[in-house]
Amino acid sequence: MPEFLILFDLQLLMKITTGFLLSNVTELYAAWVFTAATGIVLLLSAYFLLRSWWTNMAVSKSDRKVELTKKWLYPYIQAVLEEGKSRELVAEHIQSEEDMIIFEEMIFDELDQLNGRDGHLYRRLLSMPGLYKYRQKQLFSKDVSERIQACYYFRYLIDESEEAVNRLTYLLESDEKELVHAAALALMYSGNVSIREQTLRVVAASKKLDKTALLEVIHSFFHGKIKEETPALKRLIQDITIPEKHTAHIIQSIVQMKYTEMGEFLFDFYRNNTRWDPECKMREALINALGNFRVVDAADSIANDQAGSKKPAIRSASARALGNFGDPRYVETLEQLAKDEAFEVRIDSVLALAKCGAEGEKVLEQLIRQENRFRFNANSEWTHKQNKRQVA
Repeated sequence: MPEFLILFDLQLLMKITTGFLLSNVTELYAAWVFTAATGIVLLLSAYFLLRSWWTNMAVSKSDRKVELTKKWLYPYIQAVLEEGKSRELVAEHIQSEEDMIIFEEMIFDELDQLNGRDGHLYRRLLSMPGLYKYRQKQLFSKDVSERIQACYYFRYLIDESEEAVNRLTYLLESDEKELVHAAALALMYSGNVSIREQTLRVVAASKKLDKTALLEVIHSFFHGKIKEETPALKRLIQDITIPEKHTAHIIQSIVQMKYTEMGEFLFDFYRNNTRWDPECKMREALINALGNFRVVDAADSIANDQAGSKKPAIRSASARALGNFGDPRYVETLEQLAKDEAFEVRIDSVLALAKCGAEGEKVLEQLIRQENRFRFNANSEWTHKQNKRQVA
């Protein structure tokens, strides 16, 4: 942009110079107008050039400041971690709020790669009184961005004190979606299953988060402690305050985390459930779960009650589930589904037939022959019509 303006300025100057040589008064007046315009354009060019230079200098200066601060603090951090020195050693060398934020980011970067004892040592550094009080105060700030930053801090710190948990839980009631998401994730890092259960219940029932944000919160619930988490998951699935489509997301996450211990419970819930959502998301999730966990007691019900559903998604889920069971008894049902009007149902049914042993393969061969015969007849009919047109 500035280079183009400078080129334009030079062209104008040439016109102005030429204007002084003109004898016509009107043309000379026009040249002076060009002179004024040139001055404005030159000022604008200088402004853009200076602003660009100043911005680059500011960014470069800021980057240098961050790097210098990191180099300055790093030896003291290592002394605390490796030599057992007091964390006050680091606190003494943090000279400003900016230094404190840079230090915090350094610890965040390390915690993203660590767990166990090393993670505990870094969290101990993160809980330095000065930084802790600063972020704790921000939880009560009127500025939403400050509260979100504070939630981010407490997410890494994993503070399970009553005061911190109560404040973060209070933030779940906010109308700011980003704040609700940040507070929920901070609570989900807690090792206390009860805290995570209550957080997920509030967030899933509120309908404040979009699908992606809610899924992130749900996935954060799982810490691999199956015995402790299973009872909480059962209560969440049975909770009627949570919309069916959100319950479906929880069930899908259970499948992804391979909590097979939930199989029998999900079958009982499937049999006794009376609140099927109009979109059938929960029913689809349950059928997928029963198939993935190979709950064979559910096979007959899926084949008889769900494979004939009016919803293509349910028919597809039924085909996938029957394929996972791999029982030749359901080959006939899968054969009918392989001729379904919905493309996704046909695909899932064909893949399911391939899992049903020799009988499934036999049906697949028949379907392939029928498909080839249909295509041959269609091609022959088209060729016949083309020949007729050419003769006419």
